[in-house]
Amino acid sequence: MQHPLPPQPPGLDRVAILKFDDRNRYGTDGVPATLLYGGGTKYIVTCKTQTKLNQWAKVKLRENNDEVKGARYADLIEILGPVGDHPTELLAFQLHFRVKPCRYPSKPWALSEPSDRVDCRHLHCVSIDNASTRDVDDALSLHEEHGKTVLGIHIADVACRIPASSPLDAWALARAASAYNSGVDAEGGSSVPMLPPQLAHDELSLNQDVDRHAVTLWLTIENDSVVSARHERTLINNKNKTTYDAMRGATDGPLLQLRTLLEKLSQEEDPEDLVAWAMIRYNAHLGVPRCCGAFTPSTRVVSRRGGRGWSLFRF
Repeated sequence: MQHPLPPQPPGLDRVAILKFDDRNRYGTDGVPATLLYGGGTKYIVTCKTQTKLNQWAKVKLRENNDEVKGARYADLIEILGPVGDHPTELLAFQLHFRVKPCRYPSKPWALSEPSDRVDCRHLHCVSIDNASTRDVDDALSLHEEHGKTVLGIHIADVACRIPASSPLDAWALARAASAYNSGVDAEGGSSVPMLPPQLAHDELSLNQDVDRHAVTLWLTIENDSVVSARHERTLINNKNKTTYDAMRGATDGPLLQLRTLLEKLSQEEDPEDLVAWAMIRYNAHLGVPRCCGAFTPSTRVVSRRGGRGWSLFRF
């Protein structure tokens, strides 16, 4: 079955492949080009660059085409790099889907300072991610309560810091999620967070040894099964920003305890699947707006993970 092509973005700016290896040049400065997800429609792009390599480029479509020749034209804005180069192709797709350019709202951001928190900074919270992760949005903890084991799943409470209807809130609503990309080792990484990096990677991230706001799901465990679940707004301190590989190789301490318990609960073995199980339980619990406990109909809910990345939920 043939899948439909993604829609073209708004406006006249497009991403295209300039076919420099096509000897059928159009005039002295025209190069045939095909648009990304353009359905094979060819354009003629004004370009004097001499190269034998096909190039990704930003182009601007002309509103008036040559109806007599049956030709469609576009003007070159910028050559991005050669076809087949991974960083270039990643940038091409980011531009096409409007992930970039990303012009965040300017300071001041006027973040809120909530005080209605349950102080859980005494717990040994651990975040488990890839080594390159910079926006740490979840952590786990274990403790005993009334003779039973309690698993804490802590998600960064980003929404409590961002005033409703503020420019930053409006930006987050329009942006909707972070864009994660791999395979490019660049300054600041190739991923594009939903919120400004100064916030996503620092003040709103569950970084190690700093106090952070969270919304926590407590799972009470008995006989290797979840017997109850509840959630509340908390203040936590991430004691160990670590990795999946470290959890895989743990031979003692909190990481081994977490891995052992999650293996029993999830029937999985790989650390990424173990953490994913915890996130799925969290999302299942908070997936439907609730009006109970610490939450009310006017509450601004935690920034919850949708797959990977931030998504602000308010109700």
